[in-house]
Amino acid sequence: MYNMAGRKLEEMADVRLLRRKRTLIVLSVIVFILLSVFGFLSISNGDHFQGSINYISALVVFSNLALFLSRGHYTKAAHVLTLVLVTHAIVLILTGGLSKSSVYWIYPILATIIFVNSVRGAVLATTSFFVFCIVAFTSPNFPYLSADYSEFSVGRFLTSMLAFLAICHYFAYQYCKTNHYVLSLYQEGIEDLAYRDALTGLANRWSFEKWAEPKLKELRHSSKIAALVFIDIDNFKEINDNFGHSVGDRVLQSFGQRLANNLRTKSRKDQKDEFSIARYAGDEFVVLLYDIPSAHVLESIIGRITSLFNDGYQVNNQVNYVTLSVGVSVYGQDAFELPELLRCADKAMYAAKCDGKNDYEFYHNIQSGNKKASNVKPFNRHGSALKEL
Repeated sequence: MYNMAGRKLEEMADVRLLRRKRTLIVLSVIVFILLSVFGFLSISNGDHFQGSINYISALVVFSNLALFLSRGHYTKAAHVLTLVLVTHAIVLILTGGLSKSSVYWIYPILATIIFVNSVRGAVLATTSFFVFCIVAFTSPNFPYLSADYSEFSVGRFLTSMLAFLAICHYFAYQYCKTNHYVLSLYQEGIEDLAYRDALTGLANRWSFEKWAEPKLKELRHSSKIAALVFIDIDNFKEINDNFGHSVGDRVLQSFGQRLANNLRTKSRKDQKDEFSIARYAGDEFVVLLYDIPSAHVLESIIGRITSLFNDGYQVNNQVNYVTLSVGVSVYGQDAFELPELLRCADKAMYAAKCDGKNDYEFYHNIQSGNKKASNVKPFNRHGSALKEL
């Protein structure tokens, strides 16, 4: 399921780029055909300069499309197509094109530039061209301007172009904004599906392990205490059998909420959510505690976890008492790798169950037979004991 969710998220992230690629291909083909046709017509009418410009532009567009199809570099292909279109539009303004009326082709050229570029790139290209048009039409004796616009309403043309650009850019911006919004919503949903337990809202086993493994490597250089806590709800099968699975689900939800409310779930560095609390399997939960200053503080936190249901849980107007069995393995003292830490904490949890449940136990204590007398040692980056707390 997680691989599928990752693939779907990647597809959603690429959907806008895929559409832009298809747009680039279609528009490049259209531009190539039009340039070829008008190149032929221009040469047929004796305008060899305009015809040569059209044919050269068509050749560049065709080569650019071929390179894009073989290499897939969208940004470069879009920039080349934009450069060709802007150059061709400038030539049309200066020469008037075929029959001196080709300035009306400026509108589809500008639309194509907007469609194939990012919002910022399109604004930059079209604004630069619009400024060029203002200068070319309003400057007396503008160099290389051979077209006669004496009977042409320059003011209306520039005004209509400005309105056209404003409308196109507005809708391009809204389309881009909508895509980003939909993608963000979809990403949130996929993250909940892939990384969160559907019942409790806590991290699931997969996301916890993916987060905890690099976190433990980072903690190898810390002199503070880190510990893995394995929690099991006592007699949970009896809760399901006596009250039904719906009540059992509510107990899991309530415990998950109480656990999240009593422990830190955000990074101190950047306040981003961490997957440090997880529903591991069934009625089993795991917590990775780190940056604990002393063994006394660690035991205080474990005691707080064990007493989360001290006020009971109400079912059908009756208060029922729920207890927890907790096992703790200390990073660097019991193990360095996550699988081994989990195994040690799980074994300590079962030792607490065997001792009568509703209790917690440290793995190193059950190994030494010194139960309840915590002997936690912080480790430096070399893994040596600093001092016994």
